[in-house]
Amino acid sequence: MLSLKKIVARQTRIENRSIGKLLKTRLYNFYAFKLDSLPGKIYLTVLFISFTLPKLLTGDKVIFLSRILSSYYPLLTLKKIFPRRIKLIQDWRGALTEELSAGKDRNGTDKIKQMESLEKKLLTLADMNFCVSEALEEYLVKKYEPAPETRFFIMPCLAEEELFYYSSKLREKIRKKMNWDRRIVLVYAGALKAGWHVPDYTFAFFRRINNMNPAFFLQVLTGDLELAERFRIKHVISEQDLIILKADNREVNHYLNGADFGLLFREDRILNNVASPTKFAEYMLAGLPVIISPRIGDYSRFVQERNCGFVLPYHYQQEDLEAVVKKVQGFYTGYHRMTVAENNRGMFSKSAILSRVMDQFRSL
Repeated sequence: MLSLKKIVARQTRIENRSIGKLLKTRLYNFYAFKLDSLPGKIYLTVLFISFTLPKLLTGDKVIFLSRILSSYYPLLTLKKIFPRRIKLIQDWRGALTEELSAGKDRNGTDKIKQMESLEKKLLTLADMNFCVSEALEEYLVKKYEPAPETRFFIMPCLAEEELFYYSSKLREKIRKKMNWDRRIVLVYAGALKAGWHVPDYTFAFFRRINNMNPAFFLQVLTGDLELAERFRIKHVISEQDLIILKADNREVNHYLNGADFGLLFREDRILNNVASPTKFAEYMLAGLPVIISPRIGDYSRFVQERNCGFVLPYHYQQEDLEAVVKKVQGFYTGYHRMTVAENNRGMFSKSAILSRVMDQFRSL
């Protein structure tokens, strides 16, 4: 399995490219030494000044979009020197210290306390705090009790409407191609290697409902083909009831259109409670109803309130599975995917949120 460090690094690269494209600019990655090291503080301060000085000398305003805790030291210095022209947007992606605390022994306590201290200071230093979910904002406010004037903006992980959309013709084409006319197709789309993806749970869930109703079919869209096959074998799922495919972004939407329900399962832990999975946005732009675990960021509540799927208790019982089978079979009565997909563009499309993001930059 991939380490958390490698997964986060890869995700950061992907997200930086997306943000840069969204804002029509280039994002630079700055790396520092240890949080409390003097060389690290000096390094980042000099680096920040070298990038910003030409702008500052002309009287321009400079806005930093930061995700690293060690940015506090150089930005505090810069804001003292240029209080009106240095602005900071701190981009919060999750409850990092909570997750580290859960996996650390006593030797890591001091580092976590230091990180928590920096998180609290950054909340106050920032002119704006971006959060991927309202749940994350609530977590930060409850934990650190920032000043009432602290500003927040919800910027969830979104998808591109050019790649993800609903088409009845596309749905008909893919279902005919895959011979799904008599099947109730569930889709899992995404990686399987990270622990929070709970692939074992997903395959076990499908095996049980497939035993209850053989019409259920699972398509797994992933780059982790060998791992997916191992889970299929482990849970004794017939190849007649499951297909494992590797698809690029443009192809994924075809299979989402052909599916009847998306699957999004996560454990009930802080990492997931404040998260904003991009996969949910892709499902929503395709008008695809979702079977989701409780307390996944803002989205479990969204599913309940908007009637775009239903929430399955993570530790489900037999009666919960029976309810799933019953609800799935009758769900599409009165559910119009095209209307749902069109309504979701304003909430889950990257291009739709662009003007609101730019408003936040202009307000600084």
